[in-house]
Amino acid sequence: MFTCIWSIPRLFPRAFDESAWTVGRQMGMMLITVFFVAICNFLYSRFHLHAGFSLRAMLLFGGMTIAVSIIPLTVLILYNQLKWQRKYAGEAALMNAHVQEKKQEAPEPLSMALNTIRIPAEQSKDDLTLEAAQLICIEAADNYIRVFYESEATLKQVLIRGTLKGAAESLEGKAHFFRCHRTWLVNLNRVEGISGNAAGYKLRLQLMPVEVPVSRNLHRELSDRLQ
Repeated sequence: MFTCIWSIPRLFPRAFDESAWTVGRQMGMMLITVFFVAICNFLYSRFHLHAGFSLRAMLLFGGMTIAVSIIPLTVLILYNQLKWQRKYAGEAALMNAHVQEKKQEAPEPLSMALNTIRIPAEQSKDDLTLEAAQLICIEAADNYIRVFYESEATLKQVLIRGTLKGAAESLEGKAHFFRCHRTWLVNLNRVEGISGNAAGYKLRLQLMPVEVPVSRNLHRELSDRLQ
């Protein structure tokens, strides 16, 4: 247990970064811990109690260790899930307050709203040109990107051959555009609300029928940008 809880996280700190931690990783780490405990039990039985050395004995100790540990491990996983749920829900509520405050402020200057942007395609003749205020978000879709925008008060979308990286680079310098996930880029001026659960944050955008996820390692940057 000491090896798993203290040594391994220090040998591989990036793998244990909270921003990238998931339930799957936690379950994997717990299974590794159970494996180490089972091996120690087996070796103790073999060399101190002079028990037999066989594959059957190893499997028996593994099964007993899992049987003993399954309840406390389940409780620990559920506890961590609840902890993350409360943490992200509370932080999301604070960011929601900032979003609502911004809505009460003066509207975006006309010069900013009419600023033209260009979303590059693989072939320049397929580039998409929009007013900055029209763009809601962009989603990566294999070798294509799906651009969601507003036109005549309705949601429109267009699929063009290109990359999300290229779209993000074309929007550099415009602070209200934010790549919040490896497959999503959003217009922060279109954020209507933020929800939080054990998996992290999700953004509710104007006109969009689905919520957009935010990578955990970008939570701090999102909070800073919305304040």
